[in-house]
Amino acid sequence: MPTVVVPMQNPPVRTPGATRPWRLLPCALILCLGGCPQDAPDSGAFAGAADGGPGQAKSDISANDGAHQDTAVPDSGQPDAQQAEVTQPDTKQADIAPPDADASVARSDSDATPCKTAVDCDSGNPCMQDACNGGTCLHVPKDDFDSCGQGKQCMPGQGCVATVRGSTSGLAVGGSASCAVLNDGTLWCWGHNPHGQLGQGNKDSGVMGEAWPTPAVVAAKAVIPVSSAAVGSNATCAVSENGKGWCWGNNQWGQLGVGSGQTATSILIPLPILTGATFNHVAMAITHGCGLRTDGKVTCWGLGNSGQLGDGKGEHSKEPVLATGLPLVESVVVGESYSCARTSALEAWCWGTNGKGQLGDGKGGTSKWSNSPVKVVGVTNVSAVAAGRAHACARDSAGKVWCWGANGSGQLGLGKVSQPKTTPQAVALPFKADEIAAGHDTTCAYQLGGQVACWGKNDGGQLGVASKTKGFSATPLVIAGFLDLSEVVVGQRHACAIVNNGHAVCWGGNLHGQLGVGAGVKGSIVPKLVGQPPP
Repeated sequence: MPTVVVPMQNPPVRTPGATRPWRLLPCALILCLGGCPQDAPDSGAFAGAADGGPGQAKSDISANDGAHQDTAVPDSGQPDAQQAEVTQPDTKQADIAPPDADASVARSDSDATPCKTAVDCDSGNPCMQDACNGGTCLHVPKDDFDSCGQGKQCMPGQGCVATVRGSTSGLAVGGSASCAVLNDGTLWCWGHNPHGQLGQGNKDSGVMGEAWPTPAVVAAKAVIPVSSAAVGSNATCAVSENGKGWCWGNNQWGQLGVGSGQTATSILIPLPILTGATFNHVAMAITHGCGLRTDGKVTCWGLGNSGQLGDGKGEHSKEPVLATGLPLVESVVVGESYSCARTSALEAWCWGTNGKGQLGDGKGGTSKWSNSPVKVVGVTNVSAVAAGRAHACARDSAGKVWCWGANGSGQLGLGKVSQPKTTPQAVALPFKADEIAAGHDTTCAYQLGGQVACWGKNDGGQLGVASKTKGFSATPLVIAGFLDLSEVVVGQRHACAIVNNGHAVCWGGNLHGQLGVGAGVKGSIVPKLVGQPPP
């Protein structure tokens, strides 16, 4: 029976008004979002997640776990510049001072300006409520969110600044970086930035070096408005609303698809994918990427030595090439040196390396691969696919989840670790899944509006429980208590979700700021509001 982690409830709070007719914000939320008492903005937002004990209260910042070091050893031996760099802890974190304790506490400030009405006391600060009291001007901080309108937050000394809270329509994570697509079409990213994968035009945040602990808007205006994004281990791509694809970050193997004319290893600002086609969405791995074109065809680019580009050649390409032999496709995902797609005929197809059975065709094994797509066997009526580092999963139309490939960390959800499985295996879940997500060696299934169940590696607390000695769970662990859950995404050692009609939360490791909660937080097994500075 899956372990259930039950979060503690918070008091009702106020939230901003709706941004679009189809995305209304409720008046009472399970998270404390700034409209409730300000003495502890996020404390205990999802308590009871410690050690898998239901209802057991614990701090929302987990103890420093040695497993939180964001490292990775790629299974196929492919080079990964970012993963090699993340083995060193960032010593700058200890030098970051906590935010002003008064910033989140309701207070009033008076000045000696004589007044008759509140007009005489206008401070020009939209974050302050100006009043005249007995001839003396008073300035009282307004609610952090309501006073600024949708998608903005009051910050001490800065006035109203943009925030991902209450306005997130889509998420993407990978490696140690995260991004959010907002309702206004802007793209905000945070986390590790050694290759410029956050799209800021430079690598140094000025706060934590190559780590950005809070969200920042992607610099290139040409990309906006964005419809979707994809984050790999060291690079990021986005699709604009006009279908144009853009990529930036590490381009060592041509994984940005921007052509051979771009010789720099790191591209610091978004560049267009070199194709005349338009995209529905793109997907990014370590050394290659793929995109679903609006005509239902799949095109891939980057390293191709294991057949992961699917063009039948097994060669590299710095420009998009068509995957051959596929029926019309409705979604595409990528893992380390392999790719998978879901077709309009509700089938799963995969191509690339098959050493751990990640193609699901029953023929996996050492030194095996396929340069062209092959059909996954044993699962039908496929409604979704997801790809991790060396494992993949599918959801069928009945809500059942099937996984195949590597299982050394329990990422197949079979209740035990095992040798790789070359055909899909059924996962025992306590609910019918609406969607699935996979990260490095971790998998999640979830219900829209409700529960999340995750399994596999837990070296950063990405399963929502404290890491045990073995650092994984082969059995799905349920995280309950999410309100209006609409999306879950999984990275290398962290995970994020959209809850409460547009609020982004993240949990897991935070060595490189990938939770977006500010500097000084090692990690959290409890989901924390993105953009929320530590109390």
